[in-house]
Amino acid sequence: MNWIIASLLMFISSVFLYLAIRKATLLDISTELVNLASFLIPIFLYLPMAILNKSSLTLSPYQLFIMIILSVIGSYLPNVASLNSVKFAPNPGYSLVLSKSYVVFTTIAALFVFHAALSLKSSLAILMIVGFSVLIMIGKTKLHKHSNPLWLPLSFGAFFGWGFLSLGTKYAFTIGINIYQRLIYLAIFVSIYILLEMFVRKTKLHTVRFSELVLL
Repeated sequence: MNWIIASLLMFISSVFLYLAIRKATLLDISTELVNLASFLIPIFLYLPMAILNKSSLTLSPYQLFIMIILSVIGSYLPNVASLNSVKFAPNPGYSLVLSKSYVVFTTIAALFVFHAALSLKSSLAILMIVGFSVLIMIGKTKLHKHSNPLWLPLSFGAFFGWGFLSLGTKYAFTIGINIYQRLIYLAIFVSIYILLEMFVRKTKLHTVRFSELVLL
């Protein structure tokens, strides 16, 4: 698949995902349950894909160690931070503009870590994306009952966490971890962390009526 088409599909699906997350917040569904659904459900899609593509799921001890580090620092923690930031922000887009701007951090860091190339045109394009995104956030915003100033530092936490995930994923591929191993192991580890968190917090399951699923 062409990378541009793949990026567009990711863009569209991300919009629906974060709208659904915001809706879950309005329904008072716990962050833990939302986070669990984001990782546990896709496992049942990744496994058949790995089987159909005859992908090996065996990892060496070092590869397993890298996946554990990525799952904690690059996935679990930034996702918790992002979900809470979306929950507390005056507008979920504000939180995502900051956290998803990790492309800047990743691009600059890749220059030193992987000796990656960066053209002037690409640099200007990135600056334009970030610049116009910031303009969206300028101005007065009507607060709602879920607003909390903590959304800003939480968003920056997700920013650096996801930047680390991108760099870590690139490194994982260089040491022989394939895409299905990365997706499946990351999802399994993070799901375990979330289940442990739910057990410690004694999170209750939330029953949602069909009528509540209609977007407000």
